[in-house]
Amino acid sequence: MPRFDGARSHLPDKTLQKLHRSPTLLYDGECGVCNAFVSFILKREKDHCLRFASLYSAIGKQLLAINDVAPDIESAVLIESDVVYIYSDAVLRTLTYLRGPWSLLGTALRAVPRPIRDAGYRTFAATRTRLSRSNYCRVVRPNEADRFLDLPD
Repeated sequence: MPRFDGARSHLPDKTLQKLHRSPTLLYDGECGVCNAFVSFILKREKDHCLRFASLYSAIGKQLLAINDVAPDIESAVLIESDVVYIYSDAVLRTLTYLRGPWSLLGTALRAVPRPIRDAGYRTFAATRTRLSRSNYCRVVRPNEADRFLDLPD
């Protein structure tokens, strides 16, 4: 997978610096379940190193393009330097950043074959909007603002 480099993107230098230091989770910012997952992560994260951006934001779209990921992907996307995780791999890898049993769960579930995990992910993704309030919007707290790449400075 391609690396982040200034020559191939229009991302601000400040954003590129954050990306080199930290893994970035792209999520559906319009989905209540996805927003709840980000809140879940923020409460349980070990090292507070993950960065976040909506798939539909300008930065999210650029990160997808830089990493040769289809712009219409229906998945969370986790980017770690030059490795991109999608579908169930993105969720399970994200869980490894959390405290307690969540990290172990993320590691253990990788034993399930990817086609089975991804089928479950896609089934859930297809029904997720019916499982949550459609107008749910996560409010970013001031102490979290530097973790969200798609917020204005």
